[in-house]
Amino acid sequence: MPTNIGRAVRRALRSRVTIAAATAMLTASVAGAVAYAAIPDANGQVNGCYATSNTLLGPAKGSLRVVDPGERCRSGETAIAWSQVGPQGPPGVAGPTGPQGATGLQGTTGPTGPQGATGPVGPQGDTGPAGRDGSPLWAVVTITFDVDSGQVIASTTRGGHATNAEVLAGITLITFDQDVHTCAMQVTPRAPHLSASATPYGLDVHKVAVTLFDGSAEIFRNYSLTVTC
Repeated sequence: MPTNIGRAVRRALRSRVTIAAATAMLTASVAGAVAYAAIPDANGQVNGCYATSNTLLGPAKGSLRVVDPGERCRSGETAIAWSQVGPQGPPGVAGPTGPQGATGLQGTTGPTGPQGATGPVGPQGDTGPAGRDGSPLWAVVTITFDVDSGQVIASTTRGGHATNAEVLAGITLITFDQDVHTCAMQVTPRAPHLSASATPYGLDVHKVAVTLFDGSAEIFRNYSLTVTC
């Protein structure tokens, strides 16, 4: 009798285990189909349940199943979660400097920039040295003939900055007490029919060479000389 009862109990337990296992497999399949659509969740996280002990109808200890976000684990399971994408790692060490690149081509000239603003007025400069007197220099030249020596003698009236008059090879040289080589020179012969010329004399900036002409012939006559600087 005890043997028959034991056999019946074992058959009943096997039937219950078979039914429970089938039910669990069906439930897991449905749950897996539902979870597939929500795994991972919107934040990229995967949720799961880890079996920490053996149960009669549940998974074996150490089993892991993936569940939907918010789904509670069964008795004997512990909820766990992990990210599909790991956290940002630390920056890597900077690599060595690369070699110098080749020189690029010359670029085209850019457009002309706008006119710059007018700068401020500079400070007043120092007063320069006083210029020389702007009034004309002059000389009244008188020509005489020394009978005894047979020489022509030139003399000038003192006063118009002229200091000396002399005769030299057909011309008269008038010396002034200042530089006259860049000044304008005008000769006025006392005889109206005569012509005359006046030019700076060589490298001497103080002397003026004067020549009088009667036609084409050089002659010595009285005249006045005006020099404007």
